[in-house]
Amino acid sequence: ADPGRKQDCFQGAKFLLRLLESIGAEVKLAPTMEGKNPLVMGRIGNDPALKTITFYGHYDVQPAMEPDWSHYPFELHAKDGYYIGRGVSDNKGPILAFIFAVREMLEELRYSEDGSGKMPVNVAFLFEGEEENGSIGFKEAVQDNIRWFEGTEAIFISNTLWVGEAHPC
Repeated sequence: ADPGRKQDCFQGAKFLLRLLESIGAEVKLAPTMEGKNPLVMGRIGNDPALKTITFYGHYDVQPAMEPDWSHYPFELHAKDGYYIGRGVSDNKGPILAFIFAVREMLEELRYSEDGSGKMPVNVAFLFEGEEENGSIGFKEAVQDNIRWFEGTEAIFISNTLWVGEAHPC
């Protein structure tokens, strides 16, 4: 939403692209509209006999307009066992949880009895950088790259605030 942060968003997209590559995903940065943040797409597995699970999230955040930040909001800070920073729970933390959960599953499968490292499903990742701006260009970019999501049976979305220790999010 803040044009002055466009380069930060692009850096975030490149970070996600490299992270997905590091777990063995085929990856792509897909433009949405001129001057808008790209989609980050990744895929692990392309077996038509398997279902595909797609993880969706957004890597951009709203500007930090609240006056009560104790530290600069765009630098991660740890306090009392918690991470504090703009977008930690909406939506950067959940995106990382998706990626690291899949990475953990791949590691467990690699060391399983058959050692195949093969997931029981295909996994697709779809992360956008315009959700806080109304997903401008999202539909068209997904349609232009629909093959990345073939076979999708379920889409996991985590786009929420962390509401507390006793409430699932």
